[in-house]
Amino acid sequence: MGLRQLDVVTATGIQPGRMSLIENEHVQPTQRELELIEEFFTTVQKRGHDPQALRSATVNL
Repeated sequence: MGLRQLDVVTATGIQPGRMSLIENEHVQPTQRELELIEEFFTTVQKRGHDPQALRSATVNL
C-alpha cells in the first residue's frame, strides 16, 4: 500500500512504541486502538493506493 508505520501512528494517534508492540504481538490492542486502526485502513481503501493521499488520511481521535 505504500504506507509506513509513521503514517498509521500519525493518523490514529497511537504512539509509535505502542504500535510496534501491537504489530509484533507483544501486547493486545485495546478496543479503541482496534477501532482507530480499522477506521484508518477503511479510509485508505476508499482513497485508493496513492501513497501521498494515504498519508493525509486521518481518523477522529
